[in-house]
Amino acid sequence: MSAATDDLARFSCQMTDSDRGHILIANKNLKPGHLVISNQPYARTLRPALWSDRCFQCMETLPPQGIKSSCIWYCSNRCQQIDYLLHHQVEGPILESLRTNIASDDVLSDMILVARTLRRTYSNGSQDQLYASFHSGSFGPKPIVSTADDVRALVYHEPEDMSPVTSVAQNVINAGLLGEYKSKITVQEVAKTLLCFGCNNFAVTNKLLVTIGSGVCPAGAILNHACSPNVVVTWNSKTGAQEIRCCRAVKAGEELTHSYTDAAMPTEERRHKLRGEYGFMCGCNRCVTPMLTQLAPR
Repeated sequence: MSAATDDLARFSCQMTDSDRGHILIANKNLKPGHLVISNQPYARTLRPALWSDRCFQCMETLPPQGIKSSCIWYCSNRCQQIDYLLHHQVEGPILESLRTNIASDDVLSDMILVARTLRRTYSNGSQDQLYASFHSGSFGPKPIVSTADDVRALVYHEPEDMSPVTSVAQNVINAGLLGEYKSKITVQEVAKTLLCFGCNNFAVTNKLLVTIGSGVCPAGAILNHACSPNVVVTWNSKTGAQEIRCCRAVKAGEELTHSYTDAAMPTEERRHKLRGEYGFMCGCNRCVTPMLTQLAPR
């Protein structure tokens, strides 16, 4: 990550290498609730099913007097103006037809998110400046701001059958979601970015931890998985930042981990999901403890 050492030190943690690649460790004893990472998402998007219930820009619940624009809503003029500068000039004319023609909310979310991500990486920093100006408020510690290089460095694993991913990538280009960068971005690059999403992206959640969207958060993607994690991912509704906090006491030198799956799932289901979606067989203490494995329902 760009400037990772200085950024992470502000939150009392550091990145180091292990036999499993980069890991994040605590550099002092941390108490429950400690803020491990505050991370401004590189891009994020609201789930299509919530377009009429939440603001398309800030994702907060709409007030009684929302502002409608085609098939989406905003909570205020400010959010409408921010979205216009960042996205709506490209997305606005085609959102309604996409909502009609793309049956799957997950696919449509990925199409919009991958386009937002690539438009920003190809903007030569102009969108970075806009994002910085919109998130300059003073609500707690300054979030880590990821770069285009951080996004390009995200890891992924390629499935045996690439045709579904390639088909979605082609739809992104055909729909016009890449705007002025359409001629510069290939189907292969869109497909690769979509594969990175599968291994690195985060659900954006509300205060009750219900999923309301998805986000690209390279700093948060440093953390590895454990079925008995010591941190949990939350979101700050005021800043839009991802906030990762300790859910128990953590000792200095201990690796910081979160769960990629529902930690309440039975062991065999967790391992099957992790193998299929992330390409590894989980070997955390919870998965390899014989008693837990034997008791887990099949």
